[in-house]
Amino acid sequence: MGYINFDLTNSGSLSTLASAGAGMAGTLPVGMPATGGLYLIYHQANNNRYIGKSGDLRQRFDGRMLTVNEFGLSPANLANLGVFWSEVDAWNTPAPVMGVAAPLVNTLIAPIAPAALGFQVIRNAGGAAPPMPNAVVGTPGGVINYGGAQVTTMVDGLQINVEALLIRFFRQAIGVGGSITNGVYMGPFTNPTNHELIVQVEWGACPVVNIPAAHYCITIPAHGQF
Repeated sequence: MGYINFDLTNSGSLSTLASAGAGMAGTLPVGMPATGGLYLIYHQANNNRYIGKSGDLRQRFDGRMLTVNEFGLSPANLANLGVFWSEVDAWNTPAPVMGVAAPLVNTLIAPIAPAALGFQVIRNAGGAAPPMPNAVVGTPGGVINYGGAQVTTMVDGLQINVEALLIRFFRQAIGVGGSITNGVYMGPFTNPTNHELIVQVEWGACPVVNIPAAHYCITIPAHGQF
């Protein structure tokens, strides 16, 4: 089985983008790097989410800060907005050991939820996710270019659009209400590989929008759609 992990454990408030007073500049969320990644903006008041990508996260949100201040928005106007940002790691299906293929994840992790909507929940809990068993994790997948037209990686030699996968994950698996406002990748996602694909999303606590740290992990069958 292949394995893709979205590490959204970095988070902060977007209220800091707004100027706190005349002659004062806003600031970016603490720790936001000048490197590429995916990001999720969450609006606490209506559960709306926006998922995007950038080759330079600081530069992307610097641009948003300029817009916020040009519109004259205050920190109070952005009080319900939090942002989570992520790197994505991918691994290929482990190679057989002495001719014996790695067991399916279903034999390694319990309890098992019934399959529904094209996927099966294997982990869903608060706090940091426990490490995957060694039998699940193969060689690293493809390097990701977050500044590309599409943000993709390679798993088992096949291309996977990880931005589309994350959007579908929040829409189909987590389903917390509200809406996802970027509509480029709203349709079903298909696992293109010949093996089960494990997809895990973990996020850090973001007190400004009352989100505790948690993780959610599913499997998608070979060539399955969810």
